[in-house]
Amino acid sequence: MVSDDPKRGSPEANDRASKLLAKPDLRALRARKARLRAQMREMRQTLPNEEKRSRSRAICERVVQSVEFARARTVVAYVAMDEEADPAAILERAHDQGKIIGLPRVAVRGGLLAFRQWKPGDPLVRGNFGLQEPAVTAALLEPCAVDLMLVPAVAVDEHGYRVGSGGGYYDRLLATCPSINTMALIYDFQLVSDLPVAEGDMAVRSIVTDQRLIFIKLDKITENL
Repeated sequence: MVSDDPKRGSPEANDRASKLLAKPDLRALRARKARLRAQMREMRQTLPNEEKRSRSRAICERVVQSVEFARARTVVAYVAMDEEADPAAILERAHDQGKIIGLPRVAVRGGLLAFRQWKPGDPLVRGNFGLQEPAVTAALLEPCAVDLMLVPAVAVDEHGYRVGSGGGYYDRLLATCPSINTMALIYDFQLVSDLPVAEGDMAVRSIVTDQRLIFIKLDKITENL
């Protein structure tokens, strides 16, 4: 275990706080995120299929061995696309343990994510944006009551801030439910030291890669290898 504990008021904490308070150049910020998004997607696409499966298995095993998963009664995740880390094995294990499972539905562009109850074997339908989603008739889950939310990402930094697909759906949801225990699932090369942060960007509470599990707190980062 490696532990790094910069105290509040330290140069590191003050530097991060100044970035959050500063008025960002939104055009430059979006351009930087777009470049990083394209770079990471290209890197994911070059991975051989067996390596993607192997990395996803390692990520899933770290999640299901975590205390956060063990304590969760309700787990929501996503259907992997665009070479994302695949959480399917986590959902299988959650189902085996009798946990409630949910997957997202995107109703309208710019709206909030809604999570519908689902279990392995239930049919998925193609949603408004070509995503595989639960049927609209499936039971609706209250997002703020979710115990563990597994979040996709294109990149995540060491402070828990993420670059996603660009729609801002998870950021808007987490702004309304900031107490949700969130885990970003990524391949290890998608972890970067620092990302541009704008108002409304929400950090996840932990990051799970094929090599490590990192817990994010306001003044402490703890890494389990």
